[in-house]
Amino acid sequence: MPIEVPIKRVKIGNKEFKILHLSQTDLGIETWVYPDTQINVYGNDAAIKALADIYDSVCVYDVIVYLDRNGPDSADLVIFHGQSQPLNFRVVHQLKKELKKKLIDKTITINVRPESEDDKMNEEWKFNNTLSIRVENHLVLINGSKRGLRLSALECLYLTQNDLGHQHFDWWSSKNSVELIIRNTDRDA
Repeated sequence: MPIEVPIKRVKIGNKEFKILHLSQTDLGIETWVYPDTQINVYGNDAAIKALADIYDSVCVYDVIVYLDRNGPDSADLVIFHGQSQPLNFRVVHQLKKELKKKLIDKTITINVRPESEDDKMNEEWKFNNTLSIRVENHLVLINGSKRGLRLSALECLYLTQNDLGHQHFDWWSSKNSVELIIRNTDRDA
């Protein structure tokens, strides 16, 4: 089912960013970070489906997604396409300050596109080094190529449609990345 989400426009210097600013609590996801090794994202079927929609929307709408943490021990998640929106921790901290001041510019409808012939998920070599996951305190930057973001969307969708409880994304991440693990709480024991 498609989700209506708000977009905010934030300007830092002479660069303007389109941002989907959402709460992890509203989506039903939680995060747990082990700063040097891994980030775990937890959610039920509906939450993981929403996460799939979010990954795909970064591909389609060329937006940055900022997901506010659900508690003090959690972490903010920032998902973006690094080639079109290069970000670092300094810029993201500025974005967070500006997001608090901004009103909604417009809303868009997001929904993950079904797997297509172009995806060719059986050709795993295409997905090598398509994600970069970096952590700084309570902030996680998930930088993906279009293919990596699409893979993430389809893998999240796959987690909602079978008995697999979780998925590790280290296979497709760059060498210096922290491991991303997405866990479906409806199935992950």
